[in-house]
Amino acid sequence: MYAPFRIEVRLGLKNSLISLGSAGIDALSRSTSWGTRTTFARPQIDMLRGRAAILAKAEMLEELCRRTGKEHAMRWLEYEMDKPTARKKIPTLLLIGLNEDVTPEQATAGDVLGAVMLYEYKFAGLGLQLFATDDMTGAATVIAPAHCRSEVTQTACGQLMDVGALAVLITFTPDEQQESTSYGSSAAFSMARQVRSVPLGLALGQTLDETLATLGKHTRRNLRAYRRRLELELGSEFVPQVEMERSDFLAFNRASMNPTTDHVVRWRYDSAHAGEEMMFAGIRARDGQWLSLMGGRRHGDTVSIDWQMNRDGMADRSLSTVLRCYVLEHETALGMKQMIFTGGTPHSMRHSFTRVDAVDAIAVRRSAGGRLVRWLAQWVMPGNFMVQLLRDTKLRWG
Repeated sequence: MYAPFRIEVRLGLKNSLISLGSAGIDALSRSTSWGTRTTFARPQIDMLRGRAAILAKAEMLEELCRRTGKEHAMRWLEYEMDKPTARKKIPTLLLIGLNEDVTPEQATAGDVLGAVMLYEYKFAGLGLQLFATDDMTGAATVIAPAHCRSEVTQTACGQLMDVGALAVLITFTPDEQQESTSYGSSAAFSMARQVRSVPLGLALGQTLDETLATLGKHTRRNLRAYRRRLELELGSEFVPQVEMERSDFLAFNRASMNPTTDHVVRWRYDSAHAGEEMMFAGIRARDGQWLSLMGGRRHGDTVSIDWQMNRDGMADRSLSTVLRCYVLEHETALGMKQMIFTGGTPHSMRHSFTRVDAVDAIAVRRSAGGRLVRWLAQWVMPGNFMVQLLRDTKLRWG
């Protein structure tokens, strides 16, 4: 059960800060050295909402990641919040265990136990009281020491329920004792959890051949064969850093398989030119026509692939496979050690991906509103992962 708390709302022009005060997490602990564990007498939880308010804490979050073994998890905070899918939601950051004599604006990484990054679904600009992870692996959701990620998760769920949430989904990387952690419920809400094995990405070797050796026989054959065929028939050329006008990029999208909206394409183009860490590669035929384009990010020794577009009418050329072969070779030569496909990939190389565990903790209000969400969401948000969990009859609810 969660103890009573005070709510103090300070509204700005576009963002609001909700100070949730003391709550029932007396068992949570931290120390500034992150070595020994000391107990908070009156722990505090604060919630920041809106892009600007959260970006103001970017440096603090990156330092918190470094201290809690989650390095780089918040490196792309602004990029993630600017994604078209994220723009449809309200970013929400909970600071867990904040020292009482420190305001959220003043807080440093040494002043908090952990942080939880979620997004609230909205309609017509209004929040729907449905909060969820925007990351299927949970790598950038719960930033806390490994020994208390489960406690931080349950605390965040409880506090969101206390301020009116109908449903909350938090996905996180398991802590040291997640197997034995049971989530308590209350008279106000039910909780359940599951552990999933998630395909993370492809480990890259020292050379292309070394990387390909980790793939299945047919996948290796196709990567090489389709590349040779395109080079012979169309004189294909790999361009590791594409230069093209925005209008040409928009035109390519309209001529591609499964074209997306101009809004999404503009974001892809702008993000591809956002800095030196961005990856924007492609394949061009000998006549100068673009065949396939791909965008992503490099961070440390990892490259993340965020999107790919292929020219329509060329399905028999397997352009997706060809470009991936070129990119594998190029990124390996740059010294990258891992390639991640954001959102996954249907390509056969997924069978060779390394896998990690992810824990999904979900809470739903015991009320008519909570029951309505379970029933109505399947029609309003078909295919949504949170909806799937809410309606999963195999989950054991407390």
